[in-house]
Amino acid sequence: MATNAQTGEIRDEYTTYPPSGSRCSDCGWEFAFLVPARRAEQERGTGSPLVQYRHFKCPEVEAR
Repeated sequence: MATNAQTGEIRDEYTTYPPSGSRCSDCGWEFAFLVPARRAEQERGTGSPLVQYRHFKCPEVEAR
């Protein structure tokens, strides 16, 4: 059976407030102060899991 490290599966764990300077793994925008996010872990082949934070709904990206 394949493990999370082999499949690259991302597993949402819970809602939290991300640390200052964190960026959304989906849209790349930095989180505003006291904006809740979904915390997820992605297993890696070696070492500790990669922690990711994602918006519940990513803000619109302005045309540049």
